[in-house]
Amino acid sequence: AGVAGIVAKPLDTTELVAVIERAVTRHRPDLLLVDDSHLARRVFKRFFENRGFTVTVVPGVQDAIAAIENVVPAVVVSDLHLDDGTGVDVLQHIHDHHPEVRVIIMSAKPDADMVIRAHRLNVFDFVNKSEDPRYLLRSVERVVITHPLASA
Repeated sequence: AGVAGIVAKPLDTTELVAVIERAVTRHRPDLLLVDDSHLARRVFKRFFENRGFTVTVVPGVQDAIAAIENVVPAVVVSDLHLDDGTGVDVLQHIHDHHPEVRVIIMSAKPDADMVIRAHRLNVFDFVNKSEDPRYLLRSVERVVITHPLASA
């Protein structure tokens, strides 16, 4: 990925400029984090802010939809199981209204049916929440590198 991924394919000057600008400025896109656990919201918010991201946190589906309608983020990271629905509900709203936004769903206990439904809605990634948070960071970094909205 990264520069090696760009070099391996035909030159797209817009993408190349975006990658170079991000490398120079360390600008990170807006990230919306959806989790019903107050502790998880605090930990992940600090984790991503320490890496240069602008992070908005919300506890559930309805708050996520309201936040997205207020400011459209480049990437949404959502827990699968929320008090007022699921991360797939958030993904469905984004799929229907903001398909340019990339969604990463995380779960400590993934449900096979939910994983299948999420992939049908074009989820960017599905990450195990109980693993090292650097796996989640790598997934978010792939959004930063590969999607134009994340470069804005």
